[in-house]
Amino acid sequence: MKICKSCSPSKLTNKVRRLVLLASCSVLGFVPELVIAQDVANEGQEKLNTDVVVVTANRREQNLQDVAASVVSVDPKEFKTQGLTDLGDLIAYMPGITLNNNGVSGVGSISARGVPQSSSIPVVGIYVDDVPFTSNSGYAAGSVYFYDGLLGDVERIEIVKGPQGTLYGANAVGGVVKYISRDPAMEEIRGEVGVDLSSTSRGGLNQIYNGRLSAPIVEDKMGITVAGYYEDRRGYVDVVEDGTGNLLNKDANTTQRFGFSVDFMAKLSERATFKFKGLQQQTDCL
Repeated sequence: MKICKSCSPSKLTNKVRRLVLLASCSVLGFVPELVIAQDVANEGQEKLNTDVVVVTANRREQNLQDVAASVVSVDPKEFKTQGLTDLGDLIAYMPGITLNNNGVSGVGSISARGVPQSSSIPVVGIYVDDVPFTSNSGYAAGSVYFYDGLLGDVERIEIVKGPQGTLYGANAVGGVVKYISRDPAMEEIRGEVGVDLSSTSRGGLNQIYNGRLSAPIVEDKMGITVAGYYEDRRGYVDVVEDGTGNLLNKDANTTQRFGFSVDFMAKLSERATFKFKGLQQQTDCL
């Protein structure tokens, strides 16, 4: 694919860095049938109770059925096995929310429930646990860049659609995307490594490498998790000089992204827990 220099989209900023330290009446002859039906109902209820989905959309843990909002809770493992590796891939399967990112992870605008991104202030908030990752200042480019942490050590992702300004502030008039971090291991070591390879027509080989390791420091008391990922997504757009057709930039929409995170947790008592999270993500638009 070739485009003229004069027709090419505005060039994105080369580097983006983010760092956070961070529930009757009956006839006697029908009693046996009613008893059987009741047993079946009870058995079905017991099975239902074992699959309770807990979310934190209201800033506290609740059963998903008790939340008066449109909430989608996603386990990242279900999507990684299908090759969906960034937030854009995830949102593509959800009604009521859209992401315009031109194929670049962590760059673009998110809109939900009919609230478009029409200014420099974001309308969908990004949160990691209870820490906001969006700015209500037009000078911080919060409507252009966002934290895409699908490849990190995430327990689940909650997408809340609809106005959430009361709980999440001015940047959540359209909704909220929340990454819920997985607690570090306290009893035994766990780890995971993933590789994702694909190719782009008239582009090249796309590569994604990610891994995470979690281990207890003091059994049942302290634990730590280290996670990281690297993505090289090859482009397919060639920029040529207007008039002459000379090649100026081959595969201009190539992007590279990497990030890492460190999670530490200590149980101070039965009611007190200390958590620390530090992370960095960088996107290079080549």
